[in-house]
Amino acid sequence: MKNPVDALADARSDLGQRSGATASASDAPAGGNQRIEGWESRFNAVVAGALDKPYRLGRYDCFLFACACAEALTGVNPGLAHHGTYRGRIGAARRIREFAGGGMREGITKLLGVPPGPPRLARRGDWMLWTDAAGQDHIGVCLGATAALLAKSGLNQVALDDCSAAWPVGR
Repeated sequence: MKNPVDALADARSDLGQRSGATASASDAPAGGNQRIEGWESRFNAVVAGALDKPYRLGRYDCFLFACACAEALTGVNPGLAHHGTYRGRIGAARRIREFAGGGMREGITKLLGVPPGPPRLARRGDWMLWTDAAGQDHIGVCLGATAALLAKSGLNQVALDDCSAAWPVGR
């Protein structure tokens, strides 16, 4: 994983460097929402803001970071109804099971309303699923060639190839 300063620098340098980094009116919406004008600067601001926010499960964690990124892209926060409904790892897992009947993969799929795809097809702003060495799933957000993940250690990056799934956001 990269340190937060390198993550921000990479996020800024990735802007527009990947094929399909911006959305057009013809892109199919995910969850009924399309990317709106100016999403790139709002997305970069959310990523930069994550560098200074302390991680706190249930208050500012990987899910809430991903939701803030989705809102920057589409103007809609897909997880607003779930904010403040859990505290701690056990509470988060319980909430996901209640909502989707499964784990993180099922929860993201139900929340965004689209099936997961291969990480190699992800574009900036798409949601990613990454599993750590302890077997814990985390939601990340595609920055281009890497995914940003908010964890106790701060904002980190992993290679897209290290993620197991990707969901389109606003396309």
